[in-house]
Amino acid sequence: MTSNNGISAVKLYYASGLTGNFTSVEMLDDGLHRDGLAGDRIFGASIPGFDSGTLVRYYIEAIAGDNAKTRSYLPTGAEHDVFVYKVSTNTAIGSGIVINEIMAQNTSTVKDEAGQWEDWIELFNKGEEDITIGGYFLSDDDSNIKKWRVPAETTIPGGAYAIIWADEDESDGPLHASFKLSASGEVLILSDTSGAIIERLEFGQQIANKGYARVPNGTGPFFIQNPTFRKNNEIALNSEEIYESAWKIYPNPADQYISIQKTTGMSELTKGAIFDILGRERAVFLIKDDQFLDVSHLPAGWYAIRIGAEFIPWIKQ
Repeated sequence: MTSNNGISAVKLYYASGLTGNFTSVEMLDDGLHRDGLAGDRIFGASIPGFDSGTLVRYYIEAIAGDNAKTRSYLPTGAEHDVFVYKVSTNTAIGSGIVINEIMAQNTSTVKDEAGQWEDWIELFNKGEEDITIGGYFLSDDDSNIKKWRVPAETTIPGGAYAIIWADEDESDGPLHASFKLSASGEVLILSDTSGAIIERLEFGQQIANKGYARVPNGTGPFFIQNPTFRKNNEIALNSEEIYESAWKIYPNPADQYISIQKTTGMSELTKGAIFDILGRERAVFLIKDDQFLDVSHLPAGWYAIRIGAEFIPWIKQ
């Protein structure tokens, strides 16, 4: 923007969201506002920080030094045609710590040190070296990713697990977070000491006393399955030592066919479905007490078979 009569003032207008009033701030040419050198006719100002995911609108107004105080705008159609950007969050690179499993409705699986049934978050160190996570953050709120700070000196040995109790009761011990998990679904965020996000897990409706776990352990997508508290999540595929399933699927893994059988009591006719790791429904069936399914048409990979409210992990060879 230029003017034969010089520029008397430059203003920056900004607002969060797609609607609402703008706030104005004067842009300066004093060499102190990222504007280059003082008096070089380059003006600068700053927009304050906003939460991650926030949309921010802005435009610039230049007022000429003539008697009419002629105004020019960038972009030319402001206030209706404006610049817009979305606030992003720093993401940590190369962390060996992952959210490995959660339980958002624990009523009978495992008690904390206070003897209470509390929801829990399992972190896993995928590497071979010990990693100190003291100063890391956990949160269930995108607008406050530093909601709870992991106590100093907390360390996870290589290949080991750490349990954080999500019980909103920090008086019970050092690894008790200041928030609870919602069984109806929400978000869980793990950040490093600088607030850079290591992982953001968004989960849906959970089932009581079931884990929401990575399969394969530490690297795969999440499935609702039998919990594997402080253990490799893959043991739930072929073991009922933690939580007995009402249904048995074999062989698991399988290539051409699988058999699904009821393990406890009798059941009514129930709809079943097979989902891939992206949550897409790949097959449906009706089952009462047992069912023989042809799965040869499915590509190799990890799947979840849902029968009623129960999810059973299954591998297609």
